[in-house]
Amino acid sequence: MSGRYVMLMVAVMLLVGGCKEQSGSSSKSSGTSNTAQPATPAPAASAASQPANPMANTRTELPAGHPPINNHPPMQTPTNTSQPTGSQPVSELPQPWVGDELAWVVPAGWSMELASGMRFASIKNSNAAEPIEIAVSRFPGDVGGMLANVNRWRGQIGMPAVTEAELPQMNSPLPVGDIAATLTDITNTQLPPQQMLSVTIPHAGQTWFIKMVGPAERVAQYRTDFLTFSQSIRFSK
Repeated sequence: MSGRYVMLMVAVMLLVGGCKEQSGSSSKSSGTSNTAQPATPAPAASAASQPANPMANTRTELPAGHPPINNHPPMQTPTNTSQPTGSQPVSELPQPWVGDELAWVVPAGWSMELASGMRFASIKNSNAAEPIEIAVSRFPGDVGGMLANVNRWRGQIGMPAVTEAELPQMNSPLPVGDIAATLTDITNTQLPPQQMLSVTIPHAGQTWFIKMVGPAERVAQYRTDFLTFSQSIRFSK
């Protein structure tokens, strides 16, 4: 009995020991599977694989009038020299004007208005104490010729007619572009002194007249503006 009892106890002990070992292994396996594993970071993208900056090579213009930044010039604002309304206000700078038939530069301090009929335009110095204007007109043909025109102008400021031989006393050549124009200077010295300046420009079967008339002192004051304006005229056809 005692030998059989001993063998039975040994078998029981072996059985119990095996169950404990299996339970421990299961617990270890379960513990390993339930432990959160740290996330593996994604490999950093190489510089070559990253998308390029779409603005890296883009040239942006600075606003007009903005001071340069890093040698970047400000954007230039285009200017329009034509006046679709046919008028131009007083400006502190000479102002170009472009029409269908001709172009010119309005002097600084003068304004311009287009007219109708034989009077093509009026250029006015409204900054003067007593305004004075430059009249631009055109007529077909030569309007009777130089002698007839000069005598008509002389009569307008109370001067007597002259002969053909006397014309060089008041006429002188004045180039207007490639056109040989004529400047006529007539002065009535009687009180109050009056003066008339006129530029005669023959072109394409017409004669253009640029005239300024008024008190002799004021005409003399704006003589340079008158001549500069007259010689700025250019015909487009």
